Amino acid sequence: MTLTDACRSFKIRCRTGSGQQAGKTGILCSQWFEKQQWRYANGKGGALAVTDKLSGELYGWCGLLVQEVDGIAELEVGYSVLVEHWGHGYASEAAGACVHAAFERDLANSLISIIQVDNTPSRRVAKKIGMTVDRRAIYRGVSVLIYRKARGASGSSSVIDSTFHVAYRSTICSLL
Repeated sequence: MTLTDACRSFKIRCRTGSGQQAGKTGILCSQWFEKQQWRYANGKGGALAVTDKLSGELYGWCGLLVQEVDGIAELEVGYSVLVEHWGHGYASEAAGACVHAAFERDLANSLISIIQVDNTPSRRVAKKIGMTVDRRAIYRGVSVLIYRKARGASGSSSVIDSTFHVAYRSTICSLL
């Protein structure tokens, strides 16, 4: 993922309502990109670019992120897709691939997604990949729902087809 892609991804976060710094892209973009690099360097997961396999067009990002909620570190499936690509299932595919990879690689016994209460599209994605509401919480000063999926829980965790791939830096990799 290049800095340009990271900046576009930061705009994804702002546009979808998942970013809490809406409208402030410049320096915050660089900080977001640096945070992803720090996450990878320190074993905290990070964002992977979700792109079109043929054109390389950036659709959004998805990844496994270590997050602390209510003083407990947990592995989160995070995702965000550019508005113009909503409704095509890319977030569900990418998030499903992350869930599958996390459980297949024994990274956690359960996964969470931290979703703002009013973020209906992200809530639909969480449900589509088999997550259910675990509880409400205040996360970074915002009211959120914590969705959870335990290993072996029913529901789809992998809805993969060949329309996208996940890329980290300049390396193209498959989660499966």
